[in-house]
Amino acid sequence: MKKVLVILLSLLIFSSISHAEEPRTTIDKYNNGPGAVAIVLENNLKVHVYPTSDSLIICELPKDTRLSFLKQKYNKKTHETWDYVILPNGYVGWVNEKFIRIYC
Repeated sequence: MKKVLVILLSLLIFSSISHAEEPRTTIDKYNNGPGAVAIVLENNLKVHVYPTSDSLIICELPKDTRLSFLKQKYNKKTHETWDYVILPNGYVGWVNEKFIRIYC
C-alpha cells in the first residue's frame, strides 16, 4: 500500500512539472513514437520516479521485460538520456536508455 501511495504521489508531482520539459526528440532519433516496445537488456534495471539516477527507485526489472515506450528526456547535468516507459503492471517510470532497446 505504501508503495502504491509513493507511486501515485510521484505521478502527481511529475505531472505538475512535466509541462516544463524540452521538446521530445524521440521520433527523430528512433523513427517511432509513443507506444513502441522496449526490452530490458540487463537484470535489475532500476525504474526511477524522475529522469535522474539519484531519484526514488520505483522497482527493479529483470532482463527481457517488455515495456511500452512513451517519451525521452536528456538530462543536461549528467549528460544521460532517460526513457519514460509503462511497466508491465501499468505504472510508469524513467529508465536510463543505456539499459533498454526500443523496437518499432
